[in-house]
Amino acid sequence: MKVNGPKDIVGVERPAGPKDARPQATAETPPPPSAEVRAADRVTLEAPQVAEMLIGARQRGAAARTGRLKELEAALKGGTYRPDVGQLAEKLLSAAEVDARLRAMMRG
Repeated sequence: MKVNGPKDIVGVERPAGPKDARPQATAETPPPPSAEVRAADRVTLEAPQVAEMLIGARQRGAAARTGRLKELEAALKGGTYRPDVGQLAEKLLSAAEVDARLRAMMRG
């Protein structure tokens, strides 16, 4: 599919401009929720809390990755590493298919 400009895109609602930023209620769409409902639905986090959560997630991910890499290294050194050849072949074929599709798109 070739798209020459925004007019070629069908079925996508364009974002409201500054003049009509608030959606209008119609028979198909209900009116926007009241301020009371919107305030009750909000969740806020302080910057230090977010930073702590990110640091913790990064450390847990790094620890899990380090542990998995050590297991793989030990299996390689011990000669017990046996990759799943079916899974490996599937990934290779999938990557080749994506590559072929991208090349065809670039030509077309």
